[in-house]
Amino acid sequence: MAYKMNIPDSWIKQNAKTKNIGYLLNLDSAVGENCANRADDVMLVQYILMTTLAAPKDQPLKIDGPTEVHDFFDFVGAAFAADAAMTDQIAREYRQLAKTFFDNQAPFPTGKCDSITVTWIRMFQMRHLRKFVSAVDGRVDPINPIHGPMQKSTMLRLNVALPVWRTDLEKSDAPAALKSALRDFRQ
Repeated sequence: MAYKMNIPDSWIKQNAKTKNIGYLLNLDSAVGENCANRADDVMLVQYILMTTLAAPKDQPLKIDGPTEVHDFFDFVGAAFAADAAMTDQIAREYRQLAKTFFDNQAPFPTGKCDSITVTWIRMFQMRHLRKFVSAVDGRVDPINPIHGPMQKSTMLRLNVALPVWRTDLEKSDAPAALKSALRDFRQ
């Protein structure tokens, strides 16, 4: 079940600013391709992707999405495109991801992990690859408190994208089932 994770004391010792966050949203099991895909965990990932990528909140510096296919590489980071060995398979996958982005098929929080959800997970991972995420694998694993606040974690980065410390999910448009699941605090 998706839950609110208290910030571990070891993280606060590593970086005192983490105590200002209060909590992070976390999963019980992985979401994505070949994962357990528990409904409330999937719904949490879908909700964050929907609110941050498909309908971004107003920010001081708003990032607009690409308008043409060649702009897609700029949107996900030209450094990644240059660093990657662009095989035909990767190029085809990028074109499919770009098509999904342009069709604006945002993941709606249904709790079912479908191809749209996996595509948006991959897009999010591509956008944050290298610095914040270790792989573009179409899955979101739970945050592991042992690895500390600087771990390369898709779920940790999703928390930053929301941003969880300024978002009151109780007053948001999140589905009632998700709000109910997120009332649970754990260490």
